[in-house]
Amino acid sequence: MDFKDLIKGGHAIIPYGVTSIGRYAFKNCTELKRIDIPSSVTSIEDSAFFSCTELTSIMIPSNLTSIGESAFMACTGLTNVELPDSLTTIGDSAFSHCTGLKSIMIPGNVTSIGERAFAGCKGLTSILVSSSNSHYKSKGNCCIDRRFSTLIFGCSESIIPDSVSEIGEAAFAWCDGLIGINIPNSVSYIGKNAFARCNGLTNVKIPDGGISMRGHSLVVRDSQMLRLLIMCIISVQKPSRDVQSLLV
Repeated sequence: MDFKDLIKGGHAIIPYGVTSIGRYAFKNCTELKRIDIPSSVTSIEDSAFFSCTELTSIMIPSNLTSIGESAFMACTGLTNVELPDSLTTIGDSAFSHCTGLKSIMIPGNVTSIGERAFAGCKGLTSILVSSSNSHYKSKGNCCIDRRFSTLIFGCSESIIPDSVSEIGEAAFAWCDGLIGINIPNSVSYIGKNAFARCNGLTNVKIPDGGISMRGHSLVVRDSQMLRLLIMCIISVQKPSRDVQSLLV
């Protein structure tokens, strides 16, 4: 089936019986504005809706279990996505650079959130995780891995709780709305690209002790030096090739 043939007047209706929306099914379909997905669909594959910039409304089925890598990447028109309780897996970069997305609720059955799943969601101000989720939790508008106390992703309204021990890779990448951040003393590691391209970030409060800057092969124990290093990383870090064309 060529899914693109289903688009009529900007609206696509996936027929019942389809179980998966395949890789690149609607990639770069700028004419797609709305889509209805039946309950028979259990998976949305890699890059299925990549850069569908005019997509503003999507009905995600109640039986969906997995969202693939870059599935909704750069769907800049999306402002709200309701993820079903059946969902278990959110792939790498699944919603990255969805700049219009304002809030996200991670359901209770999600056990895997990929790297950069929400990186570059500049409009994101609210992050919540269902209290029934045994793998992840939310606090201070941060999504935190319970097992390792790692902050997976944050937003412009994040306040890092003092229970966090590590800030994960690209956790705040491209978060232009982030103006200031207080890194608590509990944090001992900052992952690669954690604050890359946070162009509005001007105030960084850091721990009294040292922090290992992963991806930069050093441990910084001087607080002023660490602050300067973070600011330099923000200003010079270049995006990966797969997203360079999407940035303005």
